[in-house]
Amino acid sequence: MGGSYPDMPGFNAKQLGAVSAQWNSTFEGILLIKQKTDALFKRSAPFEEHWCRLKGNLLVILRTDDRTSTDLLGVIILEHCSVSLCSEAGVQHAFKIEFKSGDAPILMAARSAAEAKMWCRHISAAGLSELVALQAHFREELRKRTGTDPLDPLNKPFPRAALVAGMHALTFVSV
Repeated sequence: MGGSYPDMPGFNAKQLGAVSAQWNSTFEGILLIKQKTDALFKRSAPFEEHWCRLKGNLLVILRTDDRTSTDLLGVIILEHCSVSLCSEAGVQHAFKIEFKSGDAPILMAARSAAEAKMWCRHISAAGLSELVALQAHFREELRKRTGTDPLDPLNKPFPRAALVAGMHALTFVSV
C-alpha cells in the first residue's frame, strides 16, 4: 500500500534518515513539496524545498534541502500508485502521486520540466509490483524460448559454456 509521509508513528526516523544518507540512491534531488497540516493540504500553504532520495520503492523526504542531512520529514512507500505531470497545481513543473488505495494524492514539483519528467519516470518504475510483473514477463519469455521454467529448482542450470554465443566445439574437463 502507498502512504502519506509526515509524522508516521512507530517508525525509526533517525535510523532511516542516517541509513538513507549512506545508501546508493536510485535517484535524488530537490523537490518542492506542499506542506501538510491537519491531514489536509492547505491551498494557500507554500511549497518548500526538500532533499529527496529514491531507493527501491521508498521516497525519503528530508526536512531541509541539504543533501547531507539525515533529519527525516517522512517516507512515501511507492506501491500501487501512479504519477503524472499536472498543470492545475498552480506551480510550475508539478507532478502528483496518486494511490490506488485511496490515500490522499501527494503534490510535488521539481525545479525544471526536465527534472519533473525524470522524477516521474523514476517513481513510475519504483514500485515492487511493477518489478514483480517485469520479472514474470521475463520468466515467461525464457520459458517460451527454452521450454523450461528458469526459476524451477528441479531444472538443471545451463552449462556455462552453453550460454556463450558463437562457441563451436567445446571440451569439458572434469577436475
